[in-house]
Amino acid sequence: MLTLASRTQGWARRNDRGVVEMVLIRIRTVLWTASAMAIGAVAAVAIVYALSADAAPGDDDATFVPIPNCRLFDFRPGDDNVGPKNTPLGPGDANAYTQQVTGTNGNCNIPDDAIGVSLNTTIVGPTAQSNLRIFPADEATPLASSLNWLAGQSPTPNAVVVKLSPDGKITLFNQFGTVFVLADANGYYTSASLKELASQGGQVGPQGPAGPQGEPGEGVATVWAKVDGDANEPTTILAGKGAIGAERVSTGAYVVQFDRSIVGCGYIATLTDNDAGSANNGEISVERANSQVNDKVWVQTRNSEGFPEDQPASDGFTVLALCP
Repeated sequence: MLTLASRTQGWARRNDRGVVEMVLIRIRTVLWTASAMAIGAVAAVAIVYALSADAAPGDDDATFVPIPNCRLFDFRPGDDNVGPKNTPLGPGDANAYTQQVTGTNGNCNIPDDAIGVSLNTTIVGPTAQSNLRIFPADEATPLASSLNWLAGQSPTPNAVVVKLSPDGKITLFNQFGTVFVLADANGYYTSASLKELASQGGQVGPQGPAGPQGEPGEGVATVWAKVDGDANEPTTILAGKGAIGAERVSTGAYVVQFDRSIVGCGYIATLTDNDAGSANNGEISVERANSQVNDKVWVQTRNSEGFPEDQPASDGFTVLALCP
């Protein structure tokens, strides 16, 4: 299960008058995949760089897509090295390093339409007290740092979420001394909405021995339901595909049933406003109902303080199951 929380994060930047200001964003929608993976980083602070991610179904904002952890780059030499650079990151703008993110790089394969990436970044062997700044390759070096350390400090990780340049690149800047840097990607941001992700076809098949393109994959089978969560009215499916029932079982808790097994599927849930206004600020989580039931999901909605809460009148949620 992955909880989708409405939360605000921010970063510092200098405006056109030379004044440092704080920019805030709200992230409310996350895609949960069925593969076993760890999402998040060892460190508690995530540096978020210029991403808007308030993507309910049909919106044009950014949507976060988790992926299994993969090593994007590792500057250490020898067996540890991943990627073209095998030397420490030097100080200042003259030694700043530009890293390609989209496409196949290191052990990762990030789609070309990605507009941001989530990284667990680690520094190793720093020779001086310094800081690391990671930012889009087409922008100036920011004031905000992604990671800070002392000379000789032990390997130190931090979660970094960074926007990509239009050609899918980021830049790494070290202020003083030298330091090895490595990063694992655990997800990316796309401008595709949840509905667009749900409608995408399968992966292209493998290339044949003589070089021709393989057959297309089977695609993604999708079932979904838009549910009215008003506690004062019977729970109603307002729209959907393959959804055959929805029931409110307690405050903010609902069971949605589909016409087929959803074992091994990935799930998406988002708060919606059925009156086409602004959905309430809150949290939503979704998981399979239990191990003995293969056609139902459990949805829990909470208020902005994390307590179970029903949706306002005429409001509700949308839940999708994407099955291979």
